[in-house]
Amino acid sequence: MKNFAEQTAYPKLFKHTYWGAFEEECDPQIIANRNAMVKKYEITRAAKIHGLVFSILDHPELYAAGRGLTAHVIFFISLYQNSDMSRFGFEKTEPIYMPGTTTWARTFFNIHNYRRWMKAIEDAFKNKGETRP
Repeated sequence: MKNFAEQTAYPKLFKHTYWGAFEEECDPQIIANRNAMVKKYEITRAAKIHGLVFSILDHPELYAAGRGLTAHVIFFISLYQNSDMSRFGFEKTEPIYMPGTTTWARTFFNIHNYRRWMKAIEDAFKNKGETRP
């Protein structure tokens, strides 16, 4: 049985993601959405996520995209609940995690902008004693 990453047109890109490691048949629409996501956002490689992001946001994924002067970072989260993440600068996109989830994407000019934003989110949740938005 192929894992989820191996079922896409970009197995090297997804092989180190949490999603990519599942060893079962993936929903064909999710595979199609993943393949389309790579083209739509011009994703070039997966990027490492640091900090408390896994305990704060559901199913986060971070990717480098574009090249040269157009290089940027795309951050995705996939939620089971229907939270409106547009208030945090995200745009709703096709589901990329599992059927029944809502996927949100946010583009950052560079990794430093992403890290500053994530630190602010982490600090806000630490100060409030909360664990999720």
